This record gives sequence, structure tokens and C-alpha cells, in this order.
Amino acid sequence: MIATGPAEQDLKVAATETGVRLENVRRQGLGTAFTLRPTSDHRRSVSRSFDYGTGTERRRKVNAVCWHGHYEFMARLFVKFPNMRLKSAVADYRGVGDFNMLARQTGERNVGSEAYPVGAEDQCRCYDWSVDPAIVDDSWDIPTPN
Repeated sequence: MIATGPAEQDLKVAATETGVRLENVRRQGLGTAFTLRPTSDHRRSVSRSFDYGTGTERRRKVNAVCWHGHYEFMARLFVKFPNMRLKSAVADYRGVGDFNMLARQTGERNVGSEAYPVGAEDQCRCYDWSVDPAIVDDSWDIPTPN
């Protein structure tokens, strides 16, 4: 992921608030490139078990932040920096408007196979996940500055 706008310290604060950590932080062009990784507290925003194949006995352990963790991290950043640019492997958000319009759709993206499709937001074990109202409002949109 590459963030243009916030300082590295701002990225670290958003990561800590979300319950994830930054790894491989480096300057890239005008922005800061990094990877999100889970922390040991294993909050709802991270996942280490992903389903694959058919049946519940087929689990694969991975050390990755789930879709919900990425979403929450990005939402926290866009609340503080509505004009920032955030580019991930899945989307390129140029401000809070793009984030509001596109972010939820990325959760529906198939990360399974054609035979056994699974949406990114359904791949983890964040079954009781909901967005903190202090981060975004009920419509999932981050308020756009006037």
C-alpha cells in the first residue's frame, strides 16, 4: 500500500488504533509504502485463519490482516486526511470521495476460486465485525469536508 499525504507517524497511529502494525515502511515517490500486518493482540480486525476449498476442516493459517482490518485502517486515515491518496493492490483512492464510492465494493471481490467463490469480506472470522461509529457514520460514508 502507498499513502500520499500523511506522515509516517500518522500511519503508525492509525495502525495502532486499528490493532495492526506497519511493516517494510519506506519512501516511494511522493508517498510512503508499507504492508499491514497483524499484532499479537489479534483483535477483530485481523485474521490468521482463512477458509479454502470445501468444508470447515480445510483451514489455512496465514499471518495477514483481513479485509475488515484494511478497511478500518483506511477509514481512520481518510477521517483525518480526506484529500490523501491511498493506493493498494485492489484500488486507488484519490480522496475520501473515492474511498466512500469504492471501498465497500472491494469486500465483494472474489478471493476464492471460480468453483468456490468467496468475497474478501467473508474470508475471515470477523463475523461480529461492525464499523465503530466514531470512525464512519451508519451509511458507511466518511463525512466529506465542506
